[in-house]
Amino acid sequence: MRTSGIGLWSRGKSCGYVHPPQKAASWLPRRSSVPRAAADLAPPRPVALSIRNLAAHSPVTRGPSFAGQVGVVCRVPRRATYGFWLYLRDAVPTHIERWLEGAQGEKWTEKRLRPLERDGWVVAHDLDAKFGNVDHFVVGPAGVYLLDSKNWSGVVSVADGVATVTPRDNPDAAWSSPRLPAAMKRASFQNKEAIEHLTGVRVFVHPVVVIWAPFEQEHVLSNGVNYVAGDFLETWLRSLPTRLDRSRIDQVSRLLAA
Repeated sequence: MRTSGIGLWSRGKSCGYVHPPQKAASWLPRRSSVPRAAADLAPPRPVALSIRNLAAHSPVTRGPSFAGQVGVVCRVPRRATYGFWLYLRDAVPTHIERWLEGAQGEKWTEKRLRPLERDGWVVAHDLDAKFGNVDHFVVGPAGVYLLDSKNWSGVVSVADGVATVTPRDNPDAAWSSPRLPAAMKRASFQNKEAIEHLTGVRVFVHPVVVIWAPFEQEHVLSNGVNYVAGDFLETWLRSLPTRLDRSRIDQVSRLLAA
């Protein structure tokens, strides 16, 4: 008998409930890699994960009790299967949804930085050992930049050092991230101290928030933090004046590669 991906129905004449595997989900991040919830995270959006992963690994679907919740069905029509998918999708934990959205923003930023790498800039991603939780580190003629990618849901504006996100479908639900500037500047200073201590090179680490959401301002320097639209990131970095020579770029780059 050949069973479907969610193990609830078969194409044969008989049917039965097939328990999903109990192994840890491969698509779930390790506990240590999931960022802690922060006030500057956007309200979660539905994440389109596969039915196989959701049914196999969602806490709602573990164990025999799942059969009692949704029933055992033979020859489920497509409409009903889609209903099951919607049911299972809503069972994804909120912190996992937020983590996946953040990971997507990091991928977009990484893609935007590739042309700079081809031109000799040095880029590192996901530095969580030597430099703490850093999404991206960029070193080039324009200096050293610490980037934090934000995949926010809504229209973004920056005023008085604070980013505000306004959902298109509910303007009354606008929210802001007042703690983000202080966190970015603290991380930049800590990395500056580490670089100078380990290399002897005096640098200034510029904090940058890369925004993957509608952001008409494109670039704002407010309260010591740069806010840059993701699609404008490469253009903005290339437009900056030269601050580091090749020797200092190489010294910092060797540290990142170590």
